[in-house]
Amino acid sequence: MDEQRKLSLTAAERETIVLFNDSSNECIVYTCSRPVMTKLDKLCKSNPKTWRLKEKDKESKTYLTEKNLISFRADKVKMELTDEQRKKMSDRAKKTIAMQT
Repeated sequence: MDEQRKLSLTAAERETIVLFNDSSNECIVYTCSRPVMTKLDKLCKSNPKTWRLKEKDKESKTYLTEKNLISFRADKVKMELTDEQRKKMSDRAKKTIAMQT
């Protein structure tokens, strides 16, 4: 048990690194995060042509994929509506629902 405690990583050490460059379509994902490992293991199982486990040890795993499968997203923007806009949207939704029934 003491040896396992020595090997466990701190929260700051449980990192995920995504590595790719412009000369190749290959992307390497290295992670020490259990939730990320679980997600990527599922991708490897369901999509073996595009996701592959390259190496693993007690605390990390390295995966290979195509860089076009990696995406970066912006935060969702909350729309600020006036009362008039809100009412128009509500009326439009009610009309659409009424047409479907």
